[in-house]
Amino acid sequence: MPGTASRPGLLQRFLLAAALVALAVPVPSHAQEVPAPDRERLEVFANTFNAIAEARERGHAELARTHDREGKERVREEMDREIEEALEAHGMSAQEYEELTFLVSADAEYQKAFQEILAALSETSQE
Repeated sequence: MPGTASRPGLLQRFLLAAALVALAVPVPSHAQEVPAPDRERLEVFANTFNAIAEARERGHAELARTHDREGKERVREEMDREIEEALEAHGMSAQEYEELTFLVSADAEYQKAFQEILAALSETSQE
């Protein structure tokens, strides 16, 4: 995924959006703890994050070029399909992706590890 993680502000926008979502979602006191992911799972999450970011970027660019209602709906459906395919390709459920998004946005240790992984992926894709 060339360049996705290296674009200025992408990670910051993701973390801000994730934090806002986390703050807006009430968590029942009886909610189960999300098991802490290992580094390998964070790497899978980072790759999935990049694939989803690219699908959304393509979709939003196409939406900007599409002016009719049916066309916009078709683009949204295609973007949703690409996101589902990205999750499936990386062996991750939508629920696990959301849980890891919350964890990375709420825990400084996981956020740091996630940022390191994204930086490494960016370096690898630029070689």
